[in-house]
Amino acid sequence: MFVHHLDQDITVFYRDVPSFPAGIKEAFDELYEKFEGRNYYGLSHMDVDGRVIYKAAAEGTLQEAAQYGYGTTSIPKGDWLTEKVTDWMSKTDSIKDVFGQLMNDPRFDPAYECVEWYVSDDEMWCMVRCSA
Repeated sequence: MFVHHLDQDITVFYRDVPSFPAGIKEAFDELYEKFEGRNYYGLSHMDVDGRVIYKAAAEGTLQEAAQYGYGTTSIPKGDWLTEKVTDWMSKTDSIKDVFGQLMNDPRFDPAYECVEWYVSDDEMWCMVRCSA
């Protein structure tokens, strides 16, 4: 685990995945087809009933989001506890455990969404925000 510092907010547009975990691949496939060469993210948090609320997201502009009917949000600048996962496509069942370890760290700030940053086809970063 390491701390990754984001120097600036990252604006993203997203598609909700209402049937998590089903539908994640389809949501990202839609983004990949429309927006090649972007940074892609998974954003998630737990609702009051303990269900995972998940968004498939791509880096982009507010104008693109409005043009294509996507929601928008940002990944805030600052320090993020981070764990690299290599060969992540073969480890999707264990990603929840990686986030569990990150969220057990006393520096974890639960006010922010958890972030999956798909750095490449082989590498994903699991990230949770550090408290100030």
